[in-house]
Amino acid sequence: MWGCPTPTACLRGARISLGAAGSGAALSGDRLLRAADLDPATDVTVVHLPLPDAVAAIADGAVDALLWAGGVPTAALDIPRLLRLIDLGELAAPMRARFGYLYDRVLIPADVYPATPAVHTIGIANLLVTTAALPDPTAAALTELLLTRADHLIPAEAAGTQFLDQRALIGTDGLSLHPAAARVYRHHHG
Repeated sequence: MWGCPTPTACLRGARISLGAAGSGAALSGDRLLRAADLDPATDVTVVHLPLPDAVAAIADGAVDALLWAGGVPTAALDIPRLLRLIDLGELAAPMRARFGYLYDRVLIPADVYPATPAVHTIGIANLLVTTAALPDPTAAALTELLLTRADHLIPAEAAGTQFLDQRALIGTDGLSLHPAAARVYRHHHG
């Protein structure tokens, strides 16, 4: 499975845990397989395991690959002893084209996990959702905080690996923003 030329080649025929049934990881995993032109029903064997069970299944040889959604590093993943990261960067554009703005190509820097090379993965936007009834000063203050102090919201051990950067924070096309949030965005970005 290692050293394959494309993610599709790596994953075709594999037994893959896409996360717990009904989870965001399961939905994104299904979409990732489809973006790689893999039919989850016929081209791979999909199982749904929570992350600790998926890691145990990898160790036991019951599954070949797992997909998880979360920040890196994730302590439950024993990389590189047990696992290798597959570069998924080429799938970001097809995922975005098929499924919308939520997906982006993101770099996992080298050595985030000991002795691992840099690889690209799929970053998934996390949205702060409210109603229009949220008071304007609160919405404006939250938006101002995210736009000007986001670096203070990321734990030091996750620096460089989180999807909370200026490029991501201004990527709001297609989203209906709270009126006060929209005013703060316009103030900062025109």
